[in-house]
Amino acid sequence: MKKILGILILLAGMTQLPAEAMLTSKDPEGNPAGKTIGLSEDFKIFPNPVTSGKITVESFRQPLTEIRISNLVGKPVYLKKLNPPVTRHEVVINDLPPGIYLLNIKGADNTSKTVKLLLNPEK
Repeated sequence: MKKILGILILLAGMTQLPAEAMLTSKDPEGNPAGKTIGLSEDFKIFPNPVTSGKITVESFRQPLTEIRISNLVGKPVYLKKLNPPVTRHEVVINDLPPGIYLLNIKGADNTSKTVKLLLNPEK
């Protein structure tokens, strides 16, 4: 009985605060420290999974300077340096076999994002 009472007291003392409430310091842009801005807010990659042999990459915050696709071993299978930088680029990947790849996008301020890209051609 003491064990159950102890667990109930412990659970009653726990509160669920939103992540924003637990982060008090701010980064230079005013975002709470430790908060990462999601891919959907910075970039849009579609379609994913890829069924058409091409994808489109759009950037909402800054121009794109490089798009790199690597296999899961880390070997680059596609690399495009965009000069001048652009906010939208279409990547044709007809020659890649089906599988899982890593898509790395580099922005004009030298920041980068990496996402999983699934190539699954229509049958």
